[in-house]
Amino acid sequence: MKKEINLEERKSLQLAMLKEIDAFCKKNGLRYSLAFGTLLGAIRHKGFIPWDDDLDIMMPVEDIIKFKAIFHSDKLKFCDVDTEKYYDLDFPRISHKRTYKLEGKKTESYGISIDLYVYLPLPEEEELFFNNLERFEAHKKKMKMWRGKIMRHLPVSTIPFFKSAVKKVRDYEFLERRIGSKGRYYIVAGPLSIKDKMIYDRDIFKNMTSARFEDGEFPIISEYDYFLTKRYGDYMQLPPEEDRHPYHNATFFWK
Repeated sequence: MKKEINLEERKSLQLAMLKEIDAFCKKNGLRYSLAFGTLLGAIRHKGFIPWDDDLDIMMPVEDIIKFKAIFHSDKLKFCDVDTEKYYDLDFPRISHKRTYKLEGKKTESYGISIDLYVYLPLPEEEELFFNNLERFEAHKKKMKMWRGKIMRHLPVSTIPFFKSAVKKVRDYEFLERRIGSKGRYYIVAGPLSIKDKMIYDRDIFKNMTSARFEDGEFPIISEYDYFLTKRYGDYMQLPPEEDRHPYHNATFFWK
């Protein structure tokens, strides 16, 4: 019988995961910062947003490439389209090995995770860069629409050639040479429909500080006000009660 992990267990596990990642990054000179709802939680709540259900960090692309190459842990694993059979995102996650979730009806996939968002410099030809990404994403969307009834309960990554399409997007974002950058940066963090909120006019990783999160102290970008205002507006204002609910709402189990 599957043993489900409740929200409080999940948060406790994620916090322990964050502490292990933090220690590893400090030991190996890797830059990272709390990001999005986790950064907002650190500033506004000194910990988890009470109704939140995940943790987010961000890291410059060159540090992520190094992190992937050297990270080792008995409890955690680096997950991306290269390492996981049922992975369909162009940014990686750090997952707990003793947990899993279901993809489709029965397929066991990677478990409780911390999202690892990629911070990268934009090339001088920004419009071409985003046009290409939009073309790649449109191709992926079309592939999803081809799914027949026979595949509807299987992970989306089982669509023929879908994973190669995801890799194409990831490689274009991570590995293309960026000559002549105008000093603008982009965070790979989801749909291109919110791309304007993910573009920053200066290097937000240039200066770092730290902030309390639950019972720990973790790195954050010094320009957190610029980041959070761009993303959320008046971020110290609590949302209406009807909007205070978990964002992902996924169900996880112990192995």
